Amino acid sequence: MSNRRNHTRKSTSDYFLLYEVGPNILMGRIMDLTTEGAMIMCETDIVTDVTVPCRLALPRMVGIVRNLFFEAKIVWCRKHEKWDWYEAGLEIHNIESDQQAIMEKIVAEWEEKKHTQSEVGR
Repeated sequence: MSNRRNHTRKSTSDYFLLYEVGPNILMGRIMDLTTEGAMIMCETDIVTDVTVPCRLALPRMVGIVRNLFFEAKIVWCRKHEKWDWYEAGLEIHNIESDQQAIMEKIVAEWEEKKHTQSEVGR
C-alpha cells in the first residue's frame, strides 16, 4: 500500500481514546495523529470505507475542552503483524476550526515531548 500521508504523524504514549458518537462505542486508542488523519489500535477488525462521527476523549482538559468531535473515514484496517490487535487508518473530516486548533496544540506537545525525551537519552 502506498503511503498517502501529507503530514508527519506524531505518536503518543498517552491514552487518547476514540469513540463512535451515537452508540458511544470505543473504536480504539490513538497511536499517531495529525489534523488530517490518525492510526488507531483496536481490538477487532472494523469496517472500512465508511465515515463515522467520532469523539476523541482527551486524557486531560485542554482549556475548557475534554473531547474533540469530528467525522472520520475508515480508510484501512489490518491485523497487527506480531500482536493480537488490529490497526486502522482514518482520515479526519468536518472538524470545527477551534477543535482543530486544539488538536494542533496536542500534536505540537507530543513533538516537544518526543524531542525532550530524545535529548535526555543522549
